[in-house]
Amino acid sequence: MKAWSYMDDLQELLEQEKSNCLTNRGAAHHVDRSKSPMEDRMSQSWKDLSWQIKQGEDKINSILSDLAKSESSMKELPASKKDDRIHARFSSLRAEAYSVMNLIMDCMKINCDEKQSCISVYLHQLELATSSQPLS
Repeated sequence: MKAWSYMDDLQELLEQEKSNCLTNRGAAHHVDRSKSPMEDRMSQSWKDLSWQIKQGEDKINSILSDLAKSESSMKELPASKKDDRIHARFSSLRAEAYSVMNLIMDCMKINCDEKQSCISVYLHQLELATSSQPLS
């Protein structure tokens, strides 16, 4: 049955994304600070953050697409094949998908918070550098 197959695929995707997010939570790409000036690090940090947000968006869209396929294939089933098990499984997957999507968004928020922290450090260093120089 197509509906069960789509739900199996969705279950596998949800488990994979949950595992990935929990393993990599807040693990932003870090640039070697000893080799690049602050401006280069900031520029690379923005690129990394943009990439991470795009990846999160793609993951959420994939989950939503698999949910829609599962729901659509369930609706196409003849009444004789629509039993409580398939409805219960879909309901459970929908709840798990919601949880995993929130987890993905939380990971993106953590990365944004780390970016904000980097900007604060940069501005503080810039302030220290400019305040220690005599005015001409």
